[in-house]
Amino acid sequence: MSSSPPEEPYKVVLLSHKDSDILTLSTAKQNLPLDYPPIQTVDLCSLKVDNDMLNAVNEKIVGPSTATNNDTEVLIIVRLLGRGVPGFQHLLDHAHKHNHYLIVVSGIPGSFEPDLTAMCNNVSVDTINEVMKYFHADGCANNMNNMLRCLADHLFKFGYEYDPAVTMPDHGLYHPKFNGAENTMAYLQECFEHSDKPTVAVIFYRCHYLSGNRAFVDALLDELEVSPWRRTACQHAKWVSDCKVALQCYVIDSLL
Repeated sequence: MSSSPPEEPYKVVLLSHKDSDILTLSTAKQNLPLDYPPIQTVDLCSLKVDNDMLNAVNEKIVGPSTATNNDTEVLIIVRLLGRGVPGFQHLLDHAHKHNHYLIVVSGIPGSFEPDLTAMCNNVSVDTINEVMKYFHADGCANNMNNMLRCLADHLFKFGYEYDPAVTMPDHGLYHPKFNGAENTMAYLQECFEHSDKPTVAVIFYRCHYLSGNRAFVDALLDELEVSPWRRTACQHAKWVSDCKVALQCYVIDSLL
């Protein structure tokens, strides 16, 4: 006879249209306290019909042990791009029926949509505003980590402590061997003074930098390391407009 899974006193579920949120969370989790509640994720773009949401709720929120689920405090965070999520009303009904903490915010930076706030359950307006601040600061892994700590402290009464949201710059220099754009720029200046090799800049989307999804950039820079090029990387939010900013801000000879 199989035993029931152990009861989880707390649970966090993030549902988002933005795959960068899920990537960012995977990095943010690495620096959460070891006793932080388990976190589940749902990619809203993967839901095609109402039954997909029903299955997601049963798998990620209800879990395998329905006997103990009523004693579990559940926090559901939803980040939407538009409306029309299949089965979304079932998620709302489930959260309200079981009195789960429910936070629904827009995935559009800087956007405040009162109808989404009206969908929230069992959380204060102040808490909802704090969540929007973390997301609208362009949710890097550090912001996501502090947002999760903030919510655990306010809703689950943990004592992790957290820092406020920090707005990230729209563009910057990156090199895996150096901490911050200032050190990277110092490295480039030294190269300019002591080498006649041309410089190549790898332009990549800012969301990869913020989420910690930088392995492919690091690998490319490692390959350039043994080439006759000096190399660095610029990270940007928008491809066309920010590439122009890169050319204005940083001295480079070639783009990749």
